[in-house]
Amino acid sequence: CNTDQMYFEEKEDRDGIWDIQETYSFKAKINDLSQTFDVFVNLKLKKEFLTENLWIFFETKSPAGHIQTDTIMYFMTDQLGKWYGDEKRKYINYNLIYKPMIKFPEQGEYIFTLNHGMRKNDLPQIQSVGLLIQKSKHAESDI
Repeated sequence: CNTDQMYFEEKEDRDGIWDIQETYSFKAKINDLSQTFDVFVNLKLKKEFLTENLWIFFETKSPAGHIQTDTIMYFMTDQLGKWYGDEKRKYINYNLIYKPMIKFPEQGEYIFTLNHGMRKNDLPQIQSVGLLIQKSKHAESDI
C-alpha cells in the first residue's frame, strides 16, 4: 500500500479501442488543502499501438463548478520507436504527469474527464486509462 497515494482508479477498455466520443471520468474527493499533490494519467497500451504520440483533452471540474480545460501531447516512443513506458510482456504501462505540485483550492469532489484528441476517431490497442493523485515528492520551494 502506497501511503502517498491519495486517489487511484483505472478503467479497462472492454474492446481495446478508445473511441473519439468515449470519455473517461474520475471523481476524487479532496480534503487536505495544505498538501501539494501530483496528478498522473495512467495508460496501458498493447505493443501494437501504432502512434508515437497521444493527444489528451482534460477537463477538471471543481466542487464549486469551475471548469479548467487542458490539451496535452505525450510522446509514447522516441523517433526510433523505442517505448518510453514500462514494458511488461505484451503491454506498455505509462505513468504520465498531468499536474505536478498542485494545491487544490477547494475541499470536495473534483471530476476529471479525459478524451483523446487524435485524428483517428478510433484509437486501437488501449487496454486501460487511469488517474492517480499522490502527495508530491517535491516541496513547493523546490520549483
